[in-house]
Amino acid sequence: MTDYIVEEHMQVEQISVFLENKSGRLSEVTAILTEAEVNIRALALADTSDFGVLRLIVDDTEKARQTLKNNGLTVGKTNVVAVEVTDRLMIFRIEQEQEAIRLLESKGVNVIDGQQLYTL
Repeated sequence: MTDYIVEEHMQVEQISVFLENKSGRLSEVTAILTEAEVNIRALALADTSDFGVLRLIVDDTEKARQTLKNNGLTVGKTNVVAVEVTDRLMIFRIEQEQEAIRLLESKGVNVIDGQQLYTL
């Protein structure tokens, strides 16, 4: 049996921001990070009807964490493992669905309908 040693630099720090699920909250977080000159490398958002958890990989974890806390947001930090995979699909939940579809299509984005998606 071979013992594998995982080098510490292989771990990635992720911050989690807890948000009320209301219009403008994601925009607020991105504006705060933009003002602090923190770049978002990856994000994922999980939500319920009342709250959401925004998970971020940024170029300066500590600066982002402190800046968001200073702006009254609840922020946590965890280590995650990042792996490279082929980009294939992104799915969004949007309030003005038809307006978003029109905008995306006008920008040349291929929007996939349900029948296509279900057979992928």
